[in-house]
Amino acid sequence: MWLAPALTSLVVTVAVVDVAEAGTVDRQVHDELGQAAGWTHSHTDGTVQVSKKSLKTVGTTAWMGETTLPDTVSARSLFRLLEATETHASFNRTLTESVVLDRSNGVTTFYQVVRPPAYVPLSERWWVCRAVNELDADGTPGHLRRLWSSVPSHEPVAIREKLASRYPSALEIPFSHGRWDLEPLPDGSTKLTYRIVTDPGGGVPRVIASRFAGRSVADNIRTMVDAAAQK
Repeated sequence: MWLAPALTSLVVTVAVVDVAEAGTVDRQVHDELGQAAGWTHSHTDGTVQVSKKSLKTVGTTAWMGETTLPDTVSARSLFRLLEATETHASFNRTLTESVVLDRSNGVTTFYQVVRPPAYVPLSERWWVCRAVNELDADGTPGHLRRLWSSVPSHEPVAIREKLASRYPSALEIPFSHGRWDLEPLPDGSTKLTYRIVTDPGGGVPRVIASRFAGRSVADNIRTMVDAAAQK
C-alpha cells in the first residue's frame, strides 16, 4: 500500500526527543480503529475482505482487510517480518527507504519514504513513526498485534530536516495510524487483520486518497504474506 506502512540506508540522527519518554502510538485513534463496530463491507479482493468506516478521531475513512493466513506461513514468521521494518524496502516496491532509527523499551522508531504508483500523479511521501507490539493481545493467548502511529508534527525530530533535504519534492504526511492483528482460531488457523487510516496531505482530497487506500489494502497484505512465505 503506497500510503501505508509499506517497509539501504542513510546514516541518520536519532530523534531529538527521547523515544523512551515520548508518546508511542495514539491510543485514542487506535481505540476507535480497533473497535469492531462501524465497519461496512466495501469489496472482496481475492481472499481478502475489505471494509471501511469513518473515524471521528481523525475525520477521515479507515480501511480494514481480513483474511486467513495460509498454512504455509506461520503467525510467528509473519510477525517477525512485521517487526523487521528495516527489511521492508527490499521486497515492497512502493518503498524507497525503510530505516529504523531506534529500538528501545519496546518501541521502534523508524521512517519510510514511499513512491506513489504510476497511476497516482503525486510526489513521494514520507513519515516518521513509532511502533509497539502487544503479545496475547486482549488477553487472548497467541494473539499477536503490532501498532504504529506517525510522530505528531509538533514533536521535534531531527530526521525531518534530513529527509526534507534529501527528498526536496517529497511531502511529510499529516498522519498515519495502523495495526496488524494475528489471531489464533479454534480450528488451528490464524485470522489476519490489517487496519489503516492515513492522510496523504498535499491538498489531495480525502475522498480520492481514500479510494486509493481502499484499493491497496489487499495488496499490502499479500506483499507481507508473500515475503514471509519466502523466509
